[in-house]
Amino acid sequence: TIQLKPQLKEIRVKNLKISMPALSPDGQKIAFINFAPSKLPTVKEPLPGPSKGNLWLVDMAGDRLIKLSNRIILDDEPYVSWSPNSNSVAFGSKGEIWIVDVKTKKNIQIQKPNKKRIKAYPGYYENYFHSPTWCLKGEIIAIRNVNDIWLLNLPSKSFEKIYSPPEKFRGKTNIWSLPLIVWSNDCQKLAFDQLKL
Repeated sequence: TIQLKPQLKEIRVKNLKISMPALSPDGQKIAFINFAPSKLPTVKEPLPGPSKGNLWLVDMAGDRLIKLSNRIILDDEPYVSWSPNSNSVAFGSKGEIWIVDVKTKKNIQIQKPNKKRIKAYPGYYENYFHSPTWCLKGEIIAIRNVNDIWLLNLPSKSFEKIYSPPEKFRGKTNIWSLPLIVWSNDCQKLAFDQLKL
């Protein structure tokens, strides 16, 4: 048996509520999202609208804080996913996939949603992507389009759909609670949940 001795390290960031923290592969940095509701709930509108947010970077000492992006809009699952070399972070925002360089803070938009709507989800477009997950080999990012799974090839910036759920699941998945896609270490397999309500 392997006996683990966990060591807890607490990193505090003043005046920011942290969501979706992601540790860089080199173990030196944490990327996270900070959200603020676009409007406060009222009696007539109890639920706030989509939240806008910022992508931040903090070092493990907790004394260096850098804003990487202010382009986050929480109307899907943005997620934060590191490149294997810890130089870039991928995130989703309003159906768009973005990659930001942590040194230059340059935000690169990979694609814009097209105007062809999905029949089962009239509010969403065919390439309305979210939940990026970077492969450990660095060339491919897995993403969701509502409940389909796609691969983004970074060198060619091309997209390929690799999975669509059976008809009995389509239109019945809770798109607000889709979990993260998980890669195997060799980038040959993907694991993900397919929920049926």
